[in-house]
Amino acid sequence: MQPNTLPVVAMMALTITPVLRAQVTSPQFRDEINAAVKIRAIGAWGRAELTEPRVDADTIRYSRARVLASFSTPSALPQPRGLVLPQPLPLEDLTEIQVPSGNDAAHGAVAGGLLLGLIGLVAGVATSSCDSCLGRGASAGNVMGVALIGGAIGAGIGALLGSASTRWKIVYRAGPSSSPPH
Repeated sequence: MQPNTLPVVAMMALTITPVLRAQVTSPQFRDEINAAVKIRAIGAWGRAELTEPRVDADTIRYSRARVLASFSTPSALPQPRGLVLPQPLPLEDLTEIQVPSGNDAAHGAVAGGLLLGLIGLVAGVATSSCDSCLGRGASAGNVMGVALIGGAIGAGIGALLGSASTRWKIVYRAGPSSSPPH
């Protein structure tokens, strides 16, 4: 390292931590994090789900942590059992914080409706040109009926599956400007 770069690196380290602390401990983000039953915290060590988070001046306390992904271990390998997060977790160790914001029922309904609707349409078109499949070829109305029924069933199944999946909203992401998302 060149002699002139050390003061610059030291100044950057001293200014980044207070900026992060001010953003995460601002009333809006503190209230959002403290109100959540669980949050996702992402740092250089990986991604973890923290249960019952509470933001202090420069840390996040939690009742339980579950490591979801370790950035030091390839994803095909099992998570290391020895990976334990510090209690409390320093805010300066975090690069992103996410809070739950509902579920993915709408996305599931759209995906399921399109998938089974398309399958119903293909099945309807295939039977419309086959005179021996159902005794006679299916009419255009029957083809559309099969597609719509398939789409409705798919939307229901997709909404059911999507409702079990949590949607996450980013409330903080470290970046070049370190400004909180709006």
